[in-house]
Amino acid sequence: MFKKATSRLYTRELQEEKRKDYRNVVGAQAVLLLISLLTDDWLHNSMLSFLIFQVCCAVYLGLLWDLSRNFTFKRWLPNVLGVTALLVVVISLSYNYLFWDPVTGPKVNSALHGTTVLIQSVVMWLGLRDLVRGPRNAADKLWAAAGLYIMLGIVFGELIHFVHLLQPNTLGPAIPATVEGFHEALYVSFVTLTGADNALSNISHFCRNLLVLESLLAQLYVVMLISRLLADGRQDEESDEALSESGSHLVEGTSAESEHPLLDQPKTE
Repeated sequence: MFKKATSRLYTRELQEEKRKDYRNVVGAQAVLLLISLLTDDWLHNSMLSFLIFQVCCAVYLGLLWDLSRNFTFKRWLPNVLGVTALLVVVISLSYNYLFWDPVTGPKVNSALHGTTVLIQSVVMWLGLRDLVRGPRNAADKLWAAAGLYIMLGIVFGELIHFVHLLQPNTLGPAIPATVEGFHEALYVSFVTLTGADNALSNISHFCRNLLVLESLLAQLYVVMLISRLLADGRQDEESDEALSESGSHLVEGTSAESEHPLLDQPKTE
């Protein structure tokens, strides 16, 4: 019964839906990263930059909710993620534009970032489970692997900014606890994830430990993905060998029957 229910998650229609949702998520991640890395130098306007960030965040959370619906038939989990994501967007917009208080503001925003970390962590867990269990072709694995890998960098960026909002010197004394701080946290996270630069001298000891954990998880993810791809390749080779062996047995059986001495003798009346 469980296998039958699980197999329904990997129908051709649902696999195509997952591939489309992963493409959308990767596209939203790319836009979010470009905006985060470039708007501070281009706009020089923190309010406009924050508004663009809020719009990207809302779209990104909506795509994550849509993606989560393809991983399970338990409707309560995607529903909880969707309601939580909607509350994060509404509270963030209303509080930061209507009820902003410089004393409690960083704490409220840290709670919102912590909530988005939980949402993405659940989606990552569902995606990894689906990637390990489900049959996928090369295109599916490419989009799924890219989406989950970039999501790991964003999660740790938000986690670092979560700490930075509570302890403003986490990223250094010159980094404000605003959306600019989040952009800097994303930069630090992806620098660690990709191994592009290790000269991060102004961050706190706790932030360094988070980055070490991120690097370790990234390496484990790559190892798991490679083992998954190799396992799929071996399974394909074994299935091809089994088919070829069964075909050769049939051919041998046919030739043996044709060479049987009793069958070759002429019929006598």
